[in-house]
Amino acid sequence: MKTLLLATVALGLSAIAGAASAADAIGTITLNGHVGSACTVIQGGSGTTFGATFDLGELTDGSTGHLRSDIKAGAPISGLTFNFTLVCSGANEGVSVRSTALTNAATAPSGYSNAVDFTGNAHFLLVSPPSSTSTLDVANLTTAGAATTNSFGAANFLQNVNNNVVVSAYSFATHGGDNLLVAGAYAGSIVVDITPS
Repeated sequence: MKTLLLATVALGLSAIAGAASAADAIGTITLNGHVGSACTVIQGGSGTTFGATFDLGELTDGSTGHLRSDIKAGAPISGLTFNFTLVCSGANEGVSVRSTALTNAATAPSGYSNAVDFTGNAHFLLVSPPSSTSTLDVANLTTAGAATTNSFGAANFLQNVNNNVVVSAYSFATHGGDNLLVAGAYAGSIVVDITPS
């Protein structure tokens, strides 16, 4: 009788456990989202636009009419280095830099020039997983006639730090040789284009 009772109790408990398992319903909820590849300006502009203005002042040395020697240096001119902070969500972003000579609308006769060439440079602070840092410099001479292009590289992102894009100008030279500069206002530019991949 004892054996029969234990067997009946064991079968009853087994049936209760089986009934509970049979009643389970399992659902899976899948969550999706995405992050678009984009670049946004945090410091030095807004939205997707950044920039600055710098006045070089008098371009000639004042006595001979020739380009000032202090701006001919092959290193960035003091004050003519601009820091920007951008956030780019993707790796391998495309980059182009286009420098346009400082020009004056006045006509330049023989022995004179109405343009000043220079090199514009964009310096990028990069990082690749997990934390390897590097830099990329993209320079463009105004006489190149087209933009200089490059990319961050397959696994390289723009570092998530302040001042991760630095734009500068150097090696100013009178277009056409050591001519005199025609009087008037001169304007040029450096355009940096970062294209999400």
